[in-house]
Amino acid sequence: MTHDWRVTDLSALADRLRKTKRHKKLVGLIARAAAAGTIREDLLEAERCLEEIERIQAGRNQSEAEVDAREVTITGALFSHAVVLYGRATFTSSEERRGLLGEDHLTVPLRAAHRAIKKLRNSGIAHYGRAEHLPDGPLVREAVVYIFWRTDGHVRDQVNVLSTRAQHKVRVQRQLKGLVRAQLDHLALSQQDYLTAVREELEIAMKADSDLGRMLPTLPFDPYAFCASPEAALKLAVNLQRGELGNHSYAVGIPDAVADGSGSPA
Repeated sequence: MTHDWRVTDLSALADRLRKTKRHKKLVGLIARAAAAGTIREDLLEAERCLEEIERIQAGRNQSEAEVDAREVTITGALFSHAVVLYGRATFTSSEERRGLLGEDHLTVPLRAAHRAIKKLRNSGIAHYGRAEHLPDGPLVREAVVYIFWRTDGHVRDQVNVLSTRAQHKVRVQRQLKGLVRAQLDHLALSQQDYLTAVREELEIAMKADSDLGRMLPTLPFDPYAFCASPEAALKLAVNLQRGELGNHSYAVGIPDAVADGSGSPA
């Protein structure tokens, strides 16, 4: 039995149509579907960051008097990254991606948490700020101090700066994890609708424009141009042929030769 399959790059089609100002509705629907996909990936990555913080904390010896400096750095980076990703997915937009999510569908407690995360992102993570609005204390505390010593008739003084930064906040972390899951669940309800709308509008446009149908075979999707490595491209190509896209993740391990800087893979 002969198995025939092909994959058309509708994003490339949209780019071509956009330049000629044709089929604007189809172009907009493709852009919205693409936005939904990348927003979902942002939220999933934020969720993974928060789960990794939990794993690190669970694996720590609770009897340790002090938290290891390396753990502080890692958890802080994961927390900040999760906040930025959540903001990028829900309340910021750019010329390349318009927002699809907001706060109207959230419960009252989650809406309050959403606004708190938004304020934290804007005035404590993306830009400097103490984030004094947080329920379990500010991110940053600072003080300029004047120290005076008198010892055996000798006088010394010094002006210095004391500063401390909480790399993450446990209560905010828990709120953010609930927010991320709520936004993912809401997006899941509409993402298939976005994809169905693209398919239906494509059929309408092809019936009205015979040139569009002839254009599609000239825009094949190329996994090897899309992926950063041949291994990831092969994985994607096989999954496309099987119709098994899963979570759209095609990451592969970094070869040792690249990881240690000794060379590049063949």
